Amino acid sequence: MKKLLLILLLIGSSILTTSVFPTGGSGLPNVADSITYIIPANGQTAIPNLVQKHEGITRMSYYIQFDNGCKYSLPTKDSNDINKGYGFSYALLGQHHTNSSRVGWNWKSDTILLYNYSYFTNTRLQKKINSYARNKPIYVEQWYAGKDTAWIACVQNGKGTAKFVTGVGPINRSSGYLLYPYFGGTSRAPHEMRVTVWGVRFYYN
Repeated sequence: MKKLLLILLLIGSSILTTSVFPTGGSGLPNVADSITYIIPANGQTAIPNLVQKHEGITRMSYYIQFDNGCKYSLPTKDSNDINKGYGFSYALLGQHHTNSSRVGWNWKSDTILLYNYSYFTNTRLQKKINSYARNKPIYVEQWYAGKDTAWIACVQNGKGTAKFVTGVGPINRSSGYLLYPYFGGTSRAPHEMRVTVWGVRFYYN
């Protein structure tokens, strides 16, 4: 509990329990309170494939949940690839490999593993955060500390973990767009998968 309180205080959040969830978004119009993104069998891009721009957010928070279909097995080395969850970029549309921050995930050791998956000036950086259960909410906050460090903190069942990556900055906090679930790497989804996101909030300071 002390670890959870420390993490939540560090990221400037109120203390939350798994039975109390903020709803709604702020800072951007037309952000749905709850969206289930469906990655179809033999696909990579999730449906709906939205285009949602922002004007330079510095931090975002949300809940994300992976369904049972997110358990998978690939018969190749692609099983080590990191799939993409949710996040945001500082770039023109289609250029998120320049500067961006998002939660990455894959299925390992019978659990969902989440990663800090970020780009700094065209260089990808990644770091494992922790393992998480399917079909249970995960509270996520991700933000930039200074111009060269991207933090992601995740909380599930009252246990929190935060990891950061540091790139070759400085990163330009410009306008950009949100990033949504995507399978791969190079392989396509072996079956349908569903990722639900809700309670999205945006911050500009």
